[in-house]
Amino acid sequence: MQEHEATLRGAERAVGTATESLPGEYYQPVSVDLAPQERVLGLDLINTGKEDKFFKKVLAVFAYLCDEINELHDVAETTLFSKITMFGVPKCGSEDETMAPPGQAEEQMGRFLPFLQELSNFVERCHNCAVNAIQQLAKLYSAKEKLFQSTFQFVHLWPVYESLAQLLAVLVTLDMAVLQNPHLAPAWSDYKRMMQFVRDKPEAYDAEARGVQRFERLLVHLDQSVLRGATFKACIELDFEELAPPDEDAPPESVNVRNNSQMLNELFHCLRTKIDRAEAAIGTHAETTERRDMVGYLALYGLYRRLTPAFVEPDQKFYRRLWGLQRKLPVVVLCGKLVWTIPEFLEVYARLEVKKLDPPALARRAFLEKLDEVFPATIRRVHLEVTAWTIQVESSFSPSAQQGEVGPLLEARGSLLLRGLVHAHKLSTLVKTFVGMHLSLGVPMQRKVLRPLCMCVELLKALEMAMARKSEVVAESLGHIQRIHSSRLLNVTRLLRSKLQASRRFDDHKMDVLAAVNVIDALFYGSDSFSKSRQSVLSLACCVCLNPNMVKESEEEGAFALLKRLQLLSNWQASFKATTNCSFLLWNKELLPTFVADIFACPTEANRLQYVMAAFGNADVLLRCVHEASYGEHLFAYKTFMLEAVEAGVVNPTCVGVEEDLRLRIHAKTQGTISQDTFNPKKRSPKALKPFLDLKPLRVMGSVVDIKAKVTHYLETVFYNLTTVALYDWMT
Repeated sequence: MQEHEATLRGAERAVGTATESLPGEYYQPVSVDLAPQERVLGLDLINTGKEDKFFKKVLAVFAYLCDEINELHDVAETTLFSKITMFGVPKCGSEDETMAPPGQAEEQMGRFLPFLQELSNFVERCHNCAVNAIQQLAKLYSAKEKLFQSTFQFVHLWPVYESLAQLLAVLVTLDMAVLQNPHLAPAWSDYKRMMQFVRDKPEAYDAEARGVQRFERLLVHLDQSVLRGATFKACIELDFEELAPPDEDAPPESVNVRNNSQMLNELFHCLRTKIDRAEAAIGTHAETTERRDMVGYLALYGLYRRLTPAFVEPDQKFYRRLWGLQRKLPVVVLCGKLVWTIPEFLEVYARLEVKKLDPPALARRAFLEKLDEVFPATIRRVHLEVTAWTIQVESSFSPSAQQGEVGPLLEARGSLLLRGLVHAHKLSTLVKTFVGMHLSLGVPMQRKVLRPLCMCVELLKALEMAMARKSEVVAESLGHIQRIHSSRLLNVTRLLRSKLQASRRFDDHKMDVLAAVNVIDALFYGSDSFSKSRQSVLSLACCVCLNPNMVKESEEEGAFALLKRLQLLSNWQASFKATTNCSFLLWNKELLPTFVADIFACPTEANRLQYVMAAFGNADVLLRCVHEASYGEHLFAYKTFMLEAVEAGVVNPTCVGVEEDLRLRIHAKTQGTISQDTFNPKKRSPKALKPFLDLKPLRVMGSVVDIKAKVTHYLETVFYNLTTVALYDWMT
């Protein structure tokens, strides 16, 4: 009965006259967080099952480092980047007003100082993590180290280098956010100029001379550590060889980093391999985060160049290849409107004299011209792919699909979830790259690309809302889908365990591999979900047991492909939400009236309006990061801008069009002064306004816009006023 009821309800929605509104789940006050909160210490997750504790300590150290870097990355993504980019941003609609009153910049900077101090502490923490990671790698990858001789000369610790690249990418993004904010440097200069008056007469500002001196030292520290946009440069110029002494009286110790050929060769090998894989995935149907990852890999290359001794000549072919990546990757949008380019980065942090390099300006211009040409066709193709995916989601995630075999159904759902994530990344990359390149190069957009651009934004929200409708089924199935992938990976380690146990001779290397297999077994049998901590431990253990000395290359690639799918599924909810977030449209809000006008020109596509408003409404996440006494004014100004765009683009033309049509028909009926050919659709194509009247109420940042109610109120007001003025003419 329930299945039949659901089928009838779906049929009713399909054949009904009212345009379907956004799913209620999109605005639900309560949601399910599928990311598990880890309550087990990292050391307890590493169950090697052997008496030798040294191998366990090595895994624990790198697991804790990866955990720490993941936490730093999450803090930067959710808090720091948005607050820096939003500093000094004027309220919506006030850009064309006169210059800000005197003292406003100093006041804003004064409120910003606590955050800058927090940011300085964050940068110091990042520097310490980077130094610790390099020193731990240098200690482990040493020819004199026993564990290196037995095991780690065959092991590539991919997760450590990925985390280190992620950490360096955070510092690069912080620098770009500081340097590309046009309001930050002038406000900082005004604030330092104001401090000169405070230093001269501290009593006039209710301060003491000693306190002013301490405060100025703090300002100098903030200027050097954060506000010069050189956090990444300061990181790669650190002394990676000096160890922090346990107590003040202890003699200084050092680690051999710059002359450690084993560690540097391993770093370059992993870096080259990661860049190869990312380059191969960019532009394909398997691309997810490879573009953003490339920022970290290039930053890691800058660190590698700094660590390499001066007598070692850099590889010119590799440098030329990195420079040539701009043909496929001309720009990378880091956050909001922040744009990062490969040639400029290499010129500043890893310059190398190589002849006949491609000029970056010409390469970007050529790429943009080609992108403008193929953009409409690309969006049409992606639209068809997303439509087919949506149909499959409606079929596989419906209650009726739970009948039959459960295994194939869960595998199909897992594939659809990953395919939806790939579609979201593709659309997000397209729109951000397209808009970012036009803004950075100062090239105006052609009229033919505006409609595909609007469709690209709509598809992002359509993906998000399709998953919002199926959130209950996703929450129910995701754990079982992860269990299927973990069981497949467990089969690989079982074969390896059997191979090791059948071996007649055990050495230290096989014992360490068996310990890594024990760690994987304990993780898989301990939980059905995988937090970031468990993922780090699992990745490190897989790197040890799946080394080239134990398994074939094809088996290793298959196992790591399973591991990647498992990690994508474990982080699916957060990744999907971040990818479909359209808060970057705050920096391109001038497109909203154009998009609304395009929708009004095609009344049969009136349902697109709700997706556009939902996309532009994502900007509230950034507006809440404004450093002012109250961010409510910024939210109210932006919401007013969105409401005015709907009023001017849809509501007012609909009111006028309906009134004109009614007036003409009344005159034709009562007075006969209007020809009947006026209403003949073969001779005059009338504007179809009914789809806009059939729209469910729109939600605009907490407000509800009912187009039908507004048109009704407008007609009642106009007709009442006209009838009141001329009572004798009540019929017309």
